Amino acid sequence: VDLEYENHHRSRSSFIERHSYLYARKGDMGLEAPPSSGGSGSLKRRGLIKIFELDFDEHRRKHSIKSSVATNAVLTALGSHLFGADGAMSNRKIFGLLVRAAGLGKFGECNGWPIAVARRRFKCGKDEYETDTERVPGDDSEEPNIGECCAL
Repeated sequence: VDLEYENHHRSRSSFIERHSYLYARKGDMGLEAPPSSGGSGSLKRRGLIKIFELDFDEHRRKHSIKSSVATNAVLTALGSHLFGADGAMSNRKIFGLLVRAAGLGKFGECNGWPIAVARRRFKCGKDEYETDTERVPGDDSEEPNIGECCAL
């Protein structure tokens, strides 16, 4: 699985630029190099699967923050692809594996909101235990930080 993670947070003189995403692409032996993240075309056409996405636009009149997290079906399919079997681990563990493999929070960015959402939305599987011991800044709230905790 190829992962594409970006976290952009920039305070301008009159507004804030903020977006963040994690996409995955199912790979295979002998697969051609994936198109660059700047490539044109829809996510689906480029073979990307959304794990999470945040889009902040303070000029939007309603709902300046738009965020979404992968569904159970998406995580189940990625888990089957990764491990070669259905149900090898819970969707919560798969989500945690993907965000940590992408380096979420590694550079001090306050971008842990997807982990907080995943804790609520996805449950641990049978015989699994809570193992989210490595804290990521911002993982205590489902609300994305827009104006705080910007790593420069």
